[in-house]
Amino acid sequence: MKALQISQKLKENNPKMFANMQVGQIYRFNPPKKIVIGDYVVHGFDKNKDLQNEVGFKDLIIPEYDQSTEKLGEIIENGENYTYEVMPLTDEELDDRIPNQMPKLDFKIAILTEHGITNSQVDQVINAVPDEAIKERIKLMWYESNVIERKNPYLLQFLTNFNITEEDIKNIYKSYEQ
Repeated sequence: MKALQISQKLKENNPKMFANMQVGQIYRFNPPKKIVIGDYVVHGFDKNKDLQNEVGFKDLIIPEYDQSTEKLGEIIENGENYTYEVMPLTDEELDDRIPNQMPKLDFKIAILTEHGITNSQVDQVINAVPDEAIKERIKLMWYESNVIERKNPYLLQFLTNFNITEEDIKNIYKSYEQ
């Protein structure tokens, strides 16, 4: 895999090839079969390593990184090669990687295992909800659904009765393996 920093001269000589690329930026770009250099069209450019080096093509090295907490950023020059910056994932990106739902049985087993909450305790709390409409929604979610959605507002409201926080719920979903 190769990359190239676009020069003004390259862009002027090859306007179609580099039309959507900015001068000075580094792009992942495999050498084309032909290219205009100066006044000449060079055929077989993709096979001519020396000419590629003269134009500015360099190997693009993909660094090792932890995909669970990091991502690849901009392409940067690294001596003889180009490589990607390694950047930490933002809190939002990390949150987006957590499943948004899980099978109800798995969720119930997780809260039993991690927090000691039994079905009979859940029944008592549900029956104590004063608002009938909310009580019915919680009953439907708890007894009738196939999955439990992580960001369901009733889930958090309901589980606070057991001192389970939003962070606790997030951790249950993080540890869930599909």
